[in-house]
Amino acid sequence: MENFNILPVEISLQIFGLLPIESVSDCALVSKSWKNLIHSPSFYGMHIERLLHLAGEAQADVSQKIKEFEELCESFRQYTQTCLSELKESQQFLTKICENREEKMNSLRLSQQKMAYYTRLAGKCVKIWGKSRGEKRTNFISSAKKRIKISAKHRGERRTNSIRLAKKCMKISAKYRAARKPKVKKRNVSKNVEDLLPCWKKPKRAGAAASLKLQESSFHLSYKLSVGEAKKERIVKNETSTIR
Repeated sequence: MENFNILPVEISLQIFGLLPIESVSDCALVSKSWKNLIHSPSFYGMHIERLLHLAGEAQADVSQKIKEFEELCESFRQYTQTCLSELKESQQFLTKICENREEKMNSLRLSQQKMAYYTRLAGKCVKIWGKSRGEKRTNFISSAKKRIKISAKHRGERRTNSIRLAKKCMKISAKYRAARKPKVKKRNVSKNVEDLLPCWKKPKRAGAAASLKLQESSFHLSYKLSVGEAKKERIVKNETSTIR
């Protein structure tokens, strides 16, 4: 090819003119210089003259033959262009396939990592849950309770001091209402029948009844106060949430 470029243009045109049209179209794909030389009008004219001389048609219309030859060369040129375009499209298709394959491989690796993480986490939870069987409280249960408390706080279900106070008062009242064991006073000799009777069978005195009534009234009052405080706190929370 380097030796061919050393030759003058006229000699190279004559060499190309001796070749058939299929070989000329193949040579046009070798380099840009050969392509420009083959597609030049001087090459068309010389090749037509050679064809006319060989066919014995020297007196025919040269312009018509040149047009036919140009159409033939154009068809071959389009054929080569379509081949090149198909090659480019196939290369693009291959690159897309490779890119899609890489993306799929990356997604598969990520999914495998996620699955491994989930299985490790699930195994850890199973171990903790297995340890926590019975009456033991583990980290898993405490963390679950902590989550429930946090969600309850977000929902506005906090335990206020008033509710705790009400529960305390209810416990105290339950203690006073509970039936206590009868106690008998031990005496060697006693003619008083009331001393021998148990405490729960003795006649009630006025002071004890008054103290019980006072305790019940104090409990009801504290319970009402606690309920009122809880209602006030809820109203304030609702107003602050609406302002925000």
